[in-house]
Amino acid sequence: MVEDRANALLAGGLQGVKRISLDAAMASGHVKAVDLVQPFVEGLADIVDMAAIQKAGLTLGVDPLGGSGIEYWKRIAEHYKLNLTLVNDQVDQTFRFMHLDKDGAIRMDCSSECAMAGLLALRDKFDLAFANDPDYDRHGIVTPAGLMNPNHYLAVAINYLFQHRPLWGKDVAVGKTLVSSAMIDRVVNDLGRKLVEVPVGFKWFVDGLFDGSFGFGGEESAGASFLRFDGTPWSTDKDGIIMCLLAAEITAVTGKNPQEHYNELAARFGAPSYNRLQAAATSAQKAALS
Repeated sequence: MVEDRANALLAGGLQGVKRISLDAAMASGHVKAVDLVQPFVEGLADIVDMAAIQKAGLTLGVDPLGGSGIEYWKRIAEHYKLNLTLVNDQVDQTFRFMHLDKDGAIRMDCSSECAMAGLLALRDKFDLAFANDPDYDRHGIVTPAGLMNPNHYLAVAINYLFQHRPLWGKDVAVGKTLVSSAMIDRVVNDLGRKLVEVPVGFKWFVDGLFDGSFGFGGEESAGASFLRFDGTPWSTDKDGIIMCLLAAEITAVTGKNPQEHYNELAARFGAPSYNRLQAAATSAQKAALS
Protein backbone atom coordinates (compact mmCIF):
# COMPACT_ATOMS: atom_id res chain seq x y z
CA MET A 1 0.00 0.00 0.00
CA VAL A 2 1.12 3.56 -0.71
CA GLU A 3 0.60 4.58 2.91
CA ASP A 4 2.77 1.74 4.24
CA ARG A 5 5.54 2.48 1.74
CA ALA A 6 5.48 6.20 2.54
CA ASN A 7 5.69 5.55 6.28
CA ALA A 8 8.60 3.16 5.75
CA LEU A 9 10.49 5.80 3.75
CA LEU A 10 9.85 8.42 6.43
CA ALA A 11 10.97 6.05 9.18
CA GLY A 12 14.17 5.44 7.22
CA GLY A 13 14.96 9.13 6.99
CA LEU A 14 14.13 9.16 3.26
CA GLN A 15 17.31 7.25 2.46
CA GLY A 16 17.44 6.27 -1.19
CA VAL A 17 14.93 8.95 -2.18
CA LYS A 18 16.37 11.25 -4.81
CA ARG A 19 15.63 14.87 -3.95
CA ILE A 20 16.11 18.24 -5.59
CA SER A 21 15.59 21.74 -4.24
CA LEU A 22 12.56 23.74 -5.38
CA ASP A 23 14.78 26.43 -6.92
CA ALA A 24 16.71 23.82 -8.90
CA ALA A 25 13.51 22.17 -10.05
CA MET A 26 12.02 25.46 -11.24
CA ALA A 27 15.22 26.31 -13.10
CA SER A 28 15.43 22.91 -14.78
CA GLY A 29 13.01 23.75 -17.57
CA HIS A 30 10.93 20.69 -16.74
CA VAL A 31 8.55 22.46 -14.36
CA LYS A 32 6.03 25.19 -15.03
CA ALA A 33 3.44 26.83 -12.80
CA VAL A 34 -0.18 26.10 -13.66
CA ASP A 35 -3.19 27.67 -11.95
CA LEU A 36 -5.52 24.76 -11.23
CA VAL A 37 -7.80 26.79 -8.98
CA GLN A 38 -9.41 29.25 -11.39
CA PRO A 39 -10.55 26.70 -14.01
CA PHE A 40 -12.19 24.69 -11.23
CA VAL A 41 -13.86 27.77 -9.78
CA GLU A 42 -15.20 28.90 -13.15
CA GLY A 43 -16.35 25.38 -13.98
CA LEU A 44 -18.58 25.23 -10.91
CA ALA A 45 -21.26 27.12 -12.84
CA ASP A 46 -21.57 24.03 -15.07
CA ILE A 47 -22.65 21.81 -12.19
CA VAL A 48 -24.15 24.03 -9.46
CA ASP A 49 -26.56 26.95 -9.85
CA MET A 50 -24.12 29.55 -8.59
CA ALA A 51 -26.31 32.40 -9.89
CA ALA A 52 -29.20 31.25 -7.69
CA ILE A 53 -26.94 31.12 -4.64
CA GLN A 54 -25.65 34.62 -5.32
CA LYS A 55 -29.12 36.03 -6.00
CA ALA A 56 -30.53 34.56 -2.79
CA GLY A 57 -27.92 36.43 -0.74
CA LEU A 58 -27.44 33.51 1.63
CA THR A 59 -25.02 34.01 4.51
CA LEU A 60 -22.62 31.09 4.25
CA GLY A 61 -19.95 29.95 6.68
CA VAL A 62 -17.05 27.68 5.77
CA ASP A 63 -14.52 25.96 8.00
CA PRO A 64 -11.81 24.54 5.70
CA LEU A 65 -10.44 22.47 8.63
CA GLY A 66 -6.94 23.47 7.58
CA GLY A 67 -7.22 21.58 4.31
CA SER A 68 -6.33 21.97 0.67
CA GLY A 69 -9.43 23.96 -0.24
CA ILE A 70 -8.77 27.14 1.71
CA GLU A 71 -7.69 29.10 -1.35
CA TYR A 72 -10.48 27.54 -3.39
CA TRP A 73 -13.16 28.86 -1.05
CA LYS A 74 -11.62 32.33 -1.15
CA ARG A 75 -11.68 32.33 -4.95
CA ILE A 76 -15.22 30.93 -5.07
CA ALA A 77 -16.50 33.69 -2.81
CA GLU A 78 -14.72 36.36 -4.83
CA HIS A 79 -15.61 35.04 -8.29
CA TYR A 80 -19.31 34.53 -7.59
CA LYS A 81 -19.66 37.45 -5.15
CA LEU A 82 -21.04 35.25 -2.39
CA ASN A 83 -21.69 36.33 1.18
CA LEU A 84 -19.28 33.66 2.38
CA THR A 85 -17.11 33.80 5.48
CA LEU A 86 -14.11 31.59 6.23
CA VAL A 87 -14.43 31.08 9.96
CA ASN A 88 -10.94 29.59 10.23
CA ASP A 89 -8.09 29.94 7.75
CA GLN A 90 -5.37 28.35 9.86
CA VAL A 91 -2.95 25.98 8.16
CA ASP A 92 -1.05 23.87 10.67
CA GLN A 93 0.35 20.44 9.89
CA THR A 94 -0.35 19.36 13.48
CA PHE A 95 -4.02 20.39 13.20
CA ARG A 96 -3.82 21.52 16.81
CA PHE A 97 -6.68 23.97 16.21
CA MET A 98 -9.13 21.07 15.80
CA HIS A 99 -11.65 20.13 18.45
CA LEU A 100 -10.94 16.59 19.62
CA ASP A 101 -13.11 13.81 18.27
CA LYS A 102 -15.22 11.68 20.62
CA ASP A 103 -12.32 9.32 21.31
CA GLY A 104 -9.93 12.18 22.12
CA ALA A 105 -8.07 11.95 18.81
CA ILE A 106 -7.38 14.79 16.40
CA ARG A 107 -9.41 13.80 13.40
CA MET A 108 -10.53 16.11 10.57
CA ASP A 109 -13.85 14.34 10.26
CA CYS A 110 -16.45 16.72 8.87
CA SER A 111 -19.21 14.22 9.70
CA SER A 112 -18.37 14.22 13.42
CA GLU A 113 -20.21 16.58 15.76
CA CYS A 114 -17.18 16.58 18.07
CA ALA A 115 -14.66 17.48 15.37
CA MET A 116 -17.09 20.05 13.97
CA ALA A 117 -17.79 21.68 17.35
CA GLY A 118 -16.17 24.96 16.31
CA LEU A 119 -18.42 25.43 13.30
CA LEU A 120 -21.48 24.16 15.15
CA ALA A 121 -20.98 26.88 17.76
CA LEU A 122 -21.39 29.44 14.97
CA ARG A 123 -24.39 27.88 13.23
CA ASP A 124 -26.82 30.62 14.27
CA LYS A 125 -24.69 33.20 12.46
CA PHE A 126 -25.29 31.66 9.03
CA ASP A 127 -28.13 30.45 6.85
CA LEU A 128 -25.93 27.47 6.07
CA ALA A 129 -22.41 26.41 6.92
CA PHE A 130 -20.15 23.64 5.72
CA ALA A 131 -16.75 22.04 6.06
CA ASN A 132 -14.59 19.52 4.24
CA ASP A 133 -11.89 17.09 5.23
CA PRO A 134 -8.30 18.09 4.33
CA ASP A 135 -8.29 16.52 0.85
CA TYR A 136 -11.78 17.82 0.13
CA ASP A 137 -13.49 14.66 -0.99
CA ARG A 138 -16.00 14.72 1.89
CA HIS A 139 -18.53 17.25 3.10
CA GLY A 140 -20.21 18.33 6.32
CA ILE A 141 -23.44 20.32 6.14
CA VAL A 142 -24.50 22.50 9.08
CA THR A 143 -27.93 24.12 9.28
CA PRO A 144 -29.32 26.16 12.19
CA ALA A 145 -30.63 22.81 13.49
CA GLY A 146 -27.13 21.30 13.65
CA LEU A 147 -24.86 18.95 11.69
CA MET A 148 -26.69 16.81 9.17
CA ASN A 149 -26.32 13.06 9.19
CA PRO A 150 -24.41 12.22 5.97
CA ASN A 151 -27.02 9.69 4.86
CA HIS A 152 -29.79 12.22 5.36
CA TYR A 153 -28.09 14.75 3.14
CA LEU A 154 -27.42 12.17 0.41
CA ALA A 155 -31.14 11.43 0.27
CA VAL A 156 -32.00 15.13 0.06
CA ALA A 157 -29.38 15.74 -2.63
CA ILE A 158 -30.69 12.87 -4.77
CA ASN A 159 -34.29 13.97 -4.36
CA TYR A 160 -33.44 17.52 -5.40
CA LEU A 161 -31.04 16.79 -8.25
CA PHE A 162 -33.30 14.40 -10.11
CA GLN A 163 -36.07 17.01 -10.07
CA HIS A 164 -33.88 19.96 -11.07
CA ARG A 165 -31.63 18.58 -13.80
CA PRO A 166 -33.96 18.31 -16.83
CA LEU A 167 -31.16 17.46 -19.27
CA TRP A 168 -30.32 14.24 -17.44
CA GLY A 169 -31.81 11.32 -19.34
CA LYS A 170 -34.68 9.27 -17.93
CA ASP A 171 -32.43 6.21 -17.77
CA VAL A 172 -29.78 7.93 -15.62
CA ALA A 173 -29.44 5.97 -12.38
CA VAL A 174 -28.52 6.58 -8.75
CA GLY A 175 -25.55 4.78 -7.21
CA LYS A 176 -25.29 4.05 -3.49
CA THR A 177 -23.12 1.86 -1.30
CA LEU A 178 -24.82 -1.11 0.33
CA VAL A 179 -24.40 0.35 3.84
CA SER A 180 -26.07 3.65 2.95
CA SER A 181 -29.50 4.46 4.36
CA ALA A 182 -32.70 2.77 3.18
CA MET A 183 -34.12 6.29 2.88
CA ILE A 184 -32.19 6.57 -0.39
CA ASP A 185 -33.99 3.47 -1.70
CA ARG A 186 -37.34 5.03 -0.87
CA VAL A 187 -36.47 8.35 -2.47
CA VAL A 188 -35.16 6.73 -5.65
CA ASN A 189 -38.23 4.52 -5.90
CA ASP A 190 -40.48 7.57 -5.53
CA LEU A 191 -38.54 9.33 -8.28
CA GLY A 192 -39.01 6.34 -10.58
CA ARG A 193 -35.27 6.01 -11.09
CA LYS A 194 -33.02 2.97 -11.21
CA LEU A 195 -31.00 2.31 -8.06
CA VAL A 196 -27.61 0.59 -8.33
CA GLU A 197 -26.24 -0.68 -5.03
CA VAL A 198 -22.50 -1.35 -4.90
CA PRO A 199 -19.96 -2.60 -2.32
CA VAL A 200 -18.24 -0.10 -0.04
CA GLY A 201 -15.79 2.11 -1.94
CA PHE A 202 -16.24 4.99 -4.33
CA LYS A 203 -14.32 3.13 -7.04
CA TRP A 204 -17.52 1.27 -7.89
CA PHE A 205 -19.09 4.52 -9.14
CA VAL A 206 -16.26 5.50 -11.49
CA ASP A 207 -17.52 3.90 -14.70
CA GLY A 208 -21.09 5.09 -14.19
CA LEU A 209 -20.10 8.67 -13.46
CA PHE A 210 -17.69 8.68 -16.40
CA ASP A 211 -20.13 7.40 -19.00
CA GLY A 212 -23.07 9.36 -17.57
CA SER A 213 -25.17 6.34 -16.62
CA PHE A 214 -25.01 7.42 -12.96
CA GLY A 215 -26.37 10.89 -12.29
CA PHE A 216 -25.23 10.62 -8.68
CA GLY A 217 -22.95 8.36 -6.71
CA GLY A 218 -22.73 8.62 -2.94
CA GLU A 219 -21.43 6.72 0.04
CA GLU A 220 -22.40 6.82 3.70
CA SER A 221 -19.13 8.42 4.82
CA ALA A 222 -20.17 11.81 3.39
CA GLY A 223 -18.63 11.43 -0.05
CA ALA A 224 -20.41 11.96 -3.36
CA SER A 225 -20.27 13.37 -6.86
CA PHE A 226 -22.79 14.02 -9.61
CA LEU A 227 -23.06 15.04 -13.26
CA ARG A 228 -22.98 18.51 -14.78
CA PHE A 229 -26.21 20.20 -15.80
CA ASP A 230 -25.85 18.79 -19.33
CA GLY A 231 -25.35 15.22 -18.13
CA THR A 232 -21.61 15.06 -18.82
CA PRO A 233 -19.14 13.94 -16.14
CA TRP A 234 -17.64 16.36 -13.65
CA SER A 235 -15.56 14.05 -11.51
CA THR A 236 -15.17 10.31 -11.08
CA ASP A 237 -14.08 10.82 -7.49
CA LYS A 238 -15.79 12.42 -4.53
CA ASP A 239 -15.95 16.22 -4.57
CA GLY A 240 -16.70 17.85 -1.24
CA ILE A 241 -16.94 21.37 -2.61
CA ILE A 242 -19.77 20.69 -5.06
CA MET A 243 -21.73 18.86 -2.37
CA CYS A 244 -21.43 21.87 -0.06
CA LEU A 245 -22.45 24.27 -2.80
CA LEU A 246 -25.34 21.99 -3.76
CA ALA A 247 -26.68 22.45 -0.23
CA ALA A 248 -26.59 26.19 -0.83
CA GLU A 249 -28.33 25.77 -4.21
CA ILE A 250 -31.07 23.68 -2.62
CA THR A 251 -31.61 26.36 0.02
CA ALA A 252 -31.54 29.20 -2.51
CA VAL A 253 -33.89 27.59 -5.03
CA THR A 254 -36.44 26.05 -2.64
CA GLY A 255 -36.29 28.41 0.33
CA LYS A 256 -35.72 25.45 2.65
CA ASN A 257 -32.40 24.15 3.93
CA PRO A 258 -31.42 20.48 3.48
CA GLN A 259 -32.40 19.53 7.04
CA GLU A 260 -35.90 20.89 6.47
CA HIS A 261 -36.09 18.86 3.27
CA TYR A 262 -35.02 15.72 5.10
CA ASN A 263 -37.68 16.28 7.75
CA GLU A 264 -40.25 16.31 4.94
CA LEU A 265 -38.83 13.10 3.46
CA ALA A 266 -38.99 11.43 6.88
CA ALA A 267 -42.61 12.52 7.27
CA ARG A 268 -43.43 10.92 3.91
CA PHE A 269 -41.36 7.76 3.99
CA GLY A 270 -40.60 7.17 7.67
CA ALA A 271 -37.36 7.79 9.52
CA PRO A 272 -34.86 4.90 9.20
CA SER A 273 -32.61 4.37 12.21
CA TYR A 274 -28.93 4.59 11.40
CA ASN A 275 -25.60 4.63 13.19
CA ARG A 276 -22.01 4.49 12.03
CA LEU A 277 -19.10 3.13 14.06
CA GLN A 278 -15.39 3.32 13.31
CA ALA A 279 -13.00 0.55 14.27
CA ALA A 280 -9.35 -0.16 13.56
CA ALA A 281 -8.59 -2.92 11.05
CA THR A 282 -5.41 -4.53 9.77
CA SER A 283 -4.58 -4.66 6.07
CA ALA A 284 -5.63 -8.31 5.99
CA GLN A 285 -8.96 -7.53 7.63
CA LYS A 286 -9.60 -4.68 5.19
CA ALA A 287 -8.81 -6.98 2.27
CA ALA A 288 -11.24 -9.59 3.58
CA LEU A 289 -14.00 -7.01 3.95
CA SER A 290 -13.51 -5.58 0.48
